[in-house]
Amino acid sequence: MSINKKNTGTLWDLNKASFLMVVLPYISFNWRELYESPYYSLGQASIVLLVLIAIELAFTHLVKKMGKYEKLLSVLFICITILFFYGNNIVIPIYQYITKSLQIYIKEKVLFIIISFLLLLILHYLLAKKNLWKVFNVFLGIYFIVNIFSTRNLNIAIIPQIDSIQNGYRNISESLSSDKNDNKNGNENQDGYRSQDQKPIVLIVLDEYSSPDELYKIVKDSSVYNFSNTLEKKGWEVRNSSYTYESSTIHSISSLFNFNLSKDSLYDKQNTETIVSKKMLKAALLDSFNSKGVAFNNYGIFHIGNTQPLTQLYLYPTSFAEHFLIRTTYAEEKNKSGNFKFKNLIKSYGNIFEHNAYILNNLPTILRENKNKKSFTYVHLFIPHAPFYYGEEFPVKHVINFENYFSFWKFTNTKMEALLDSINKQGDFRLIITGDHGYRRNEHKENYHYSFTAFKGFDSLALKQIESIQDIGLLINAGFKQQ
Repeated sequence: MSINKKNTGTLWDLNKASFLMVVLPYISFNWRELYESPYYSLGQASIVLLVLIAIELAFTHLVKKMGKYEKLLSVLFICITILFFYGNNIVIPIYQYITKSLQIYIKEKVLFIIISFLLLLILHYLLAKKNLWKVFNVFLGIYFIVNIFSTRNLNIAIIPQIDSIQNGYRNISESLSSDKNDNKNGNENQDGYRSQDQKPIVLIVLDEYSSPDELYKIVKDSSVYNFSNTLEKKGWEVRNSSYTYESSTIHSISSLFNFNLSKDSLYDKQNTETIVSKKMLKAALLDSFNSKGVAFNNYGIFHIGNTQPLTQLYLYPTSFAEHFLIRTTYAEEKNKSGNFKFKNLIKSYGNIFEHNAYILNNLPTILRENKNKKSFTYVHLFIPHAPFYYGEEFPVKHVINFENYFSFWKFTNTKMEALLDSINKQGDFRLIITGDHGYRRNEHKENYHYSFTAFKGFDSLALKQIESIQDIGLLINAGFKQQ
């Protein structure tokens, strides 16, 4: 293709700044993932491409009108584009090296600002002063071609279709004596449901909560059982070593909401976006609830069914446009800050703290409003998972190690004891507390396939049939009878 140097409006003038030239390597690096996205369609991909072309046209049109400020605007816009699409790829490796190798703590956001300023200076010198646009654009073109044939795109493992993975569904039986006693005592509400069936169910997930039995092997301190002993005295059934198939939160929770997909060993090979689109947005447990007239309340961290999470703490797409942007700095910061809340943009871990604090401070009040409803409430606390931080009550521990984890684990128990005392004073709810998996750092070889589970208000025969954390969805489903 010939280049008309006099025409500054062409998309591919190598002697001028080009938004598309900066974006093309990003597209080529992710093309395989985007093509295989569960949200991909030719129409959706075309819309994204048209938007990119429109931005390029608008940019080149604006630059032509800037006169003597053309070079300055070009450098500024290209710098912003690089930071938008590649900022994380630049900042995170440097951040990890400084904090882990050099043991120097610096806020990631501060480092991002410093790198942004340095990048702007470098680009201004090379592109505005030395006018090396052609060299820069040729480099981007070569980078684009290399990325197309990268091992990331050509050596992707063949993953079985998620629809071929069947759940381990089975019916959960309850003891007949329990039903008879309910009827004998006249424990029916005005809608005709037995009290045991009518009581709302609340599932509280403690992210990365280790098994007390596994912790005891390390610390040799019986105080690790204080929380579980307290629950047992109050009538809970406690399992200090509760098996989980999954060591990933999204795999564990999605399996639970689909009657134990983890029975198939290939389930942990499934990628996040496929799980969200196929098994979270279309959760089998919620389909069952719809047929039983059970209301679902989502105070979790994932989209489930047609409900949005209280806080989306994990970065995943729910549309093709989001999937296209998923590896950009924009998507990462949008997720971390809770849709760009200013105070969370300038404060580390603000979004996670707000999520946990909201639940711990407001859950009792929220549940009281639902105590007379046929409902299931999913609550996900991002503790004792890193970051080990809960405002002034637990100042941040920057080092991710067992010592700091164990301190936060004990802090979690204290907060949970206070929360549970507030929730179930009148016995209005059936409660489940569980970890999704154990602590994965594995410094002391603890088995993160064991976590902790406790039940309150459930039939003892039904509980005996729960063999893993991923079976809990079966118990919840069995807890509500068909209308």
